[in-house]
Amino acid sequence: MQLFITEFNRDWNYININEARILHQLNNVLRAKPWYIFFVQNYENKEVQRFKLEIISIKKDNICAQIIEKTSRSVEKQNFGMIICLPNKFEKIELIIQKLTEIGIPQIVLYPSQRSVIQTINEAKLQRLEKIKIEAAEQSRNFVLPEIHILKSNEITNFIQDKNLIIFDANGKDLGDIKMEKQNLYGIVWPEWWFDEKDLKIFADKIIVRINLGESILRTETGSIIWWWIIKNL
Repeated sequence: MQLFITEFNRDWNYININEARILHQLNNVLRAKPWYIFFVQNYENKEVQRFKLEIISIKKDNICAQIIEKTSRSVEKQNFGMIICLPNKFEKIELIIQKLTEIGIPQIVLYPSQRSVIQTINEAKLQRLEKIKIEAAEQSRNFVLPEIHILKSNEITNFIQDKNLIIFDANGKDLGDIKMEKQNLYGIVWPEWWFDEKDLKIFADKIIVRINLGESILRTETGSIIWWWIIKNL
């Protein structure tokens, strides 16, 4: 059953939805009729609420649905995730946001390293990333909706002050030898052509472990996905 993440109006045991994106999806794509069942999800006061709904009436500009079931979960801020240097194409950033959202990352930090081709993300592109994030969470039926932080190059030092960092390189430990108990844990994903000395100096004191994943040289987007899965399961 389809899940939508959206704001809505609740009247006792009924929910009214007016968001154009969802109206289009239910009316024109899913061809929903009365008694069609779907889910909606929103976030209020550190809690995620998911409602199972049955459509009572459906129009082009409004859907009224009855609540069948409610599920709530705490969404206290989790201080772990990935610090990712901006890659050479915006399409790669879109893929990274999509896949990391699907596998349940709470924090995605993007910043321009010394060798990043892309140095800034404008407001229009940031809005697109937010849209991709929501659609990925809906598709994967994920309760976690990650925070996306876009940092300037001079802001990364302050951000990592209380963080414990993991970096992946050929000189690190084998994965089977790693046991992690630290909090505020963030993986670092380098740009194309690796870090330069200035980048490495910024991170050096905060790196608590280096992990060896073998001889393969991974693209930024591939590394982001694989490394987050590893960190999540350490």
